Amino acid sequence: MAAKRRSTASVPKTYEFTPFGPFNIPLAGPARNRYPDHETLKVLWERPGFRPLADARGCYVFALQTSGGGSKPIYVGKTAAGKFRGACFKDGNFRKLHRGLEGETGRLVLFLIRYEEERRAGRRNESVIGAMEAHLITVAYARNPNLINKQGTRRKWQLRIKGVINPGQGKPPKGAAPLRKTLGLDG
Repeated sequence: MAAKRRSTASVPKTYEFTPFGPFNIPLAGPARNRYPDHETLKVLWERPGFRPLADARGCYVFALQTSGGGSKPIYVGKTAAGKFRGACFKDGNFRKLHRGLEGETGRLVLFLIRYEEERRAGRRNESVIGAMEAHLITVAYARNPNLINKQGTRRKWQLRIKGVINPGQGKPPKGAAPLRKTLGLDG
């Protein structure tokens, strides 16, 4: 009787992130030329939903929510070396968001994606946060090709599986739903 072969492929370690939000970000200025309000943001981290996340690390996504309930990502960032409190609203992000909001309507919201840290010898695994940011940029760019991010958005091509990945418009083919379920894309 032949011995059963064991797989030599190692199972990759899973790193977990927890999403929080959407949090409404106050805007100032006239319609279609709005920008995040500096004065209100100074106390934002003291609000109950924000306070426990202020000193956490991970990734964040700014998005525009429409009155119809839909939303589109406009910028993806990471904290890695810093914390949400210092990274999300730094000066460079204010400028990027102001440019990204020009001519747009809707509410600016923020999603915080906290890295459930595991320290090794007192050091954070910052490469995991960078990998998550790159993945989020890829997903966000597929949803909004006008994403403010420059890094990670240059594509030679766009990949699409009708009804599954970057699905496009129209009725999905019969095989789309079973493939989505098999790949774990339905929830």
